[in-house]
Amino acid sequence: MITFYYVRHGETLFNQLNRMQGACDSPLTIKGIAQAEETASVLQKVPFDQCYCSSSGRARQAAEIICRPHGIRPVPDDALREFDFGDYDGENISTFKDLINAHHVSDDWTDVHGENITLFAKRTRPFFTKAAEKAEEGNTILIVSHGSFFMHLLDTAKTL
Repeated sequence: MITFYYVRHGETLFNQLNRMQGACDSPLTIKGIAQAEETASVLQKVPFDQCYCSSSGRARQAAEIICRPHGIRPVPDDALREFDFGDYDGENISTFKDLINAHHVSDDWTDVHGENITLFAKRTRPFFTKAAEKAEEGNTILIVSHGSFFMHLLDTAKTL
């Protein structure tokens, strides 16, 4: 058996500014760094064998902080990047509230150059297959990624 732990990066500047993040990046805030440090403290006794993280700066930074007590280096992977909201990435949520809400309902952002659940699964499933094949029996793996990523990961798990 392989155990996966999942952690979302901490608060970012775009969170404070009420902006969609998605595939674009924004830095962790002071609060976000403190959240990562608190997570590192809470998880310091968990025996992580490996850590993979999204290649976005915010997730890499959080992963580095969380991995420090374990003496392991996070391995960034593009497959763990946030769900792509297309043209709405970086936009103020209030400005496009109705359009964004409509897309959240359908969970299909392809008409604005983003992803849908099928594209997300196609991007992420090979990563988890590869990580599981590379791991040894009994390993504990930390994944540091994003909030919407995790929700979509749960949705794709229902179809496995």
